Amino acid sequence: MTHYWGDDWPHWDELYKAISFIETYWRKWGRISVYMCKEKYGTFRDYSMFCTDIRDFINPCKMYKHSKFWIMTTLPLEHLIFKWQAYIYNRGIQLACIKFPNVTDEILSDLQHYGLIKNGPGTTAGGEELHGRYWRKIC
Repeated sequence: MTHYWGDDWPHWDELYKAISFIETYWRKWGRISVYMCKEKYGTFRDYSMFCTDIRDFINPCKMYKHSKFWIMTTLPLEHLIFKWQAYIYNRGIQLACIKFPNVTDEILSDLQHYGLIKNGPGTTAGGEELHGRYWRKIC
């Protein structure tokens, strides 16, 4: 499953297109703070963070100093925002797996928030099962 530069693996371009598609989808529809999406050893790696308050949702990747009043007034919205972003995170992965079926294993093997992935049209299993498929416990 791991690929190295110089391998005869024919799907490098497809993996890069899938990474670009996922990153753009998350930012556009979920306002997810995507710090980096990259390829490492032929697999998709994402470094993303969900919103902690409404200001993060409006303007992702910015840091704010929080006041107690602001935190207390936005708590009900944060739960809804997280649910929306979790849905978009999953949906972006599902759509990428459908659109780029040759790199499905490479997309799913090393997700940061694998627990948010649901069984759907692009994947054959949910997050915990997918994680167990690609990783094994040492102890």
